[in-house]
Formats: sequence, structure tokens, C-alpha cells
Amino acid sequence: MIYLTAIYFLAYPSNLINQEFEKEISRSFCQEQATITDRQEAREDKNSEVALTPSKPDSSDCLSRSPLTLEHAMEIGLRVWQNECAATLDGLVSWNEKEEFASLGIGHFIWYPSVRGPYVETFPQLLTFMREKGIELPKWLGECKRCPWKNRTQFMRDKGSQKMNYLRGLLKDTLALQAEFLALRLEEALPSLEKHAPQKRLETILANYHRLAKTPCGLYVLVDYVNFKGYGTTPSERYAKAGWGLMQVLDGMRVDLDPFVEFMRSAKAVLRKRVKNSPPHRNEERYLAGWFNRIETYCPKKQEE
Repeated sequence: MIYLTAIYFLAYPSNLINQEFEKEISRSFCQEQATITDRQEAREDKNSEVALTPSKPDSSDCLSRSPLTLEHAMEIGLRVWQNECAATLDGLVSWNEKEEFASLGIGHFIWYPSVRGPYVETFPQLLTFMREKGIELPKWLGECKRCPWKNRTQFMRDKGSQKMNYLRGLLKDTLALQAEFLALRLEEALPSLEKHAPQKRLETILANYHRLAKTPCGLYVLVDYVNFKGYGTTPSERYAKAGWGLMQVLDGMRVDLDPFVEFMRSAKAVLRKRVKNSPPHRNEERYLAGWFNRIETYCPKKQEE
């Protein structure tokens, strides 16, 4: 279990949000906190009764599985949102040029149309998480297995449609919930690493993971990179048989040096290799400067600014 409560001192960056949007964040947080409290009280009432059959764990309340609070999740989620699209409302519904998928929410969670690509699709997982938390979704969204917009052209043309406005509003009103989802993805990273990492490198990978996970700044690094480039354990996320996720970065770190310096160095090396191995038509060289800027935020001094 990852003790993310240590993130408490990661204050919101002063330039992250304006006064108008602070109200939206506060409202989103308070609504979701009230919902969690209601569910906890209901569970306590239910537990006071005699149970005739064993009950299953309530998967709708991630706080029962982690000491993470909504407030702490929001702090780190805002940083991820800033990294993805400068924490803008319009950025909550995006489809980047030359990409085969929509990027939605504070984590720019991937949603493919009819044809899936090589990257792990996370937006359907977020929708499932929302339903488990009691969010009611319209049929077109809740039962839609694939992104209803077939390509970027159609997506951009439909920006002012009723469906798009609903989606934007949903993502705006569930900021804290999305932040929880980011944190839960990190909790699932460790079992994935233990299962898929090469046995000869497992000790090093886990050692580097735990060196970061025990510090507040390190937890931000792990949450953000998992959202940014994945676990690194999915076979489809490879170019020339080389991955670029968390597993590859941890594997490239030295255990006897500063973990933040090593993570940043290893991450840049892994991403350079990805670009070198990438299909020429993707022109991934254009992303490298932005990726490196994001990696620079992992420096503890940068986090404190």
C-alpha cells in the first residue's frame, strides 16, 4: 500500500488556477467529500446489523483501500493537470494532431475510436471508476465502448455539440474523482512491476520504486510518470522491443545515487530511445522538448516553487 498522505505539503502552484476557477475546484471537492461521507455513514449503519452472508468489499470507495484523502489527491492531480494542458478547462477535452485517440480529463486519459492503438486506454477505466463511485452517466457515454468521434477532424468539428458540452462539464465537475483515479493507478503499478519485471532486475526496480515512494515529492514523480508514460509492462507499448514506461525508467537508475537525479536522467534516456525507435511518420522528435520540461518538474526544488 502506498502512503500518499505525505503529499500534504505540496501546495497548489500559485499560477495554476485563477480565482474564478478556484470556486469550481472547491465545489467539486466538497460535493465528492460529502458523497464519500454519506457512503461511509451508510456502511457503518449496515455493519451494525447482523450479516447473514459475507459481504464483498465496497470498491466504490477507494478511501477504504488507501489512507489517501481527497484533498491530498487533488493537490497532486492539479500538478498532473498542469503538466498535461496548463490546467485549462478547454484542455479537458482534447485530440492532439497526428494522434489516433482523444485525450480527456486532467490526466489526458486515452480513448480510442473503433480501432485501438498500441497505448493503454485509460478513459474507459475512468468511466468505470465513476460509475462505481455513483456517478450517473448518460447511455451514449456509459454504454459506449469506443470513442464516439471517429477521428480528430470530427472531434474538433463537434466541439460545441451537446455531447461535447456534457463531457466537458462532467470532467470539470469531477476533478477530485479524477485525482483519486490517478492515485489508484499508482497503487496498481507495484503489483504490475512485480509480475512483469525481469527477475534479474526486479530487486533494483523495486528498490528504486520504494526510494521514491517513501517521500512526498517522490510520490508526485511516480503518479505523474505512470499517467504520462504508463507502467512499462504492456507488450504493445514498445518500439523495437524497447519500452518507455515506469519499469524501464526504474531499471535504468543507479541505487547508490540521488533518486530524483537518477529518475530524471533515466527518464530522459528512455524517452530519447523511444524517439529514436519510433516510426518516422509519427515525428516524435517534436515532443521531446516538452517531455523533458515535464521531467524537470520532478526536481524537489521545482516542486516547492
